[in-house]
Amino acid sequence: MNHLELTKKVEWKDLKSLSIKEMLIENNISLPWLLISLFLAFKGYYLVALPFSGFYFLTALRQVHNGFHNSLGTGKFLTWLSMYLNSISMIASIHAVKFNHIRHHKFCLSDEDYEGKSASMKWYGAIFYGPKHLFLIHWMTFKLATRKYKRNMFLELISISAFIFIAFYFKINFLIYHISIM
Repeated sequence: MNHLELTKKVEWKDLKSLSIKEMLIENNISLPWLLISLFLAFKGYYLVALPFSGFYFLTALRQVHNGFHNSLGTGKFLTWLSMYLNSISMIASIHAVKFNHIRHHKFCLSDEDYEGKSASMKWYGAIFYGPKHLFLIHWMTFKLATRKYKRNMFLELISISAFIFIAFYFKINFLIYHISIM
């Protein structure tokens, strides 16, 4: 049986509409981790906050990925808002990540797939590539994306810059911790 025959037999339950409970979970899955992380950092327990920051980042990635594919169970505006707010809290333009993720589906592991560039690297090469990847996805969005993606990316980057400026200008240590970890 080839892969086309297999895909016809699979019932894609993940693409069905969500119940209210599932929608609430999907749209708030990262919130407890973020709040616990920020609370612990506010109290000065930075090392204890680290795993919660990590879980926040992972659950926020899941949340924005579902947003990329319009599967949060909400309308366009609330999906956009979720991605915008996660951009600020994750210190990266999520619309730039979305643009490159959608391209990843189209050009999977080819030279045009900037999201998948690290897939062929050794583990340590992929880790060292990480910071470059962050800048590359924004650059590729700037070079290749539609005006709408670019506008969203610039709005997110300006908002992130304002958030960082406020945290450092007013010396809000728990936010400085969060920015540094992200």
